[in-house]
Amino acid sequence: MTTNNVGMQNAVLATLEKQNEWAPSSRSLGA
Repeated sequence: MTTNNVGMQNAVLATLEKQNEWAPSSRSLGA
């Protein structure tokens, strides 16, 4: 569970960073 949680967090962080690259004002994901 911990490993999966880490992987999920990593994926979420990567997605947020990618979105922040082209849409810095698109923070309606609940971050």
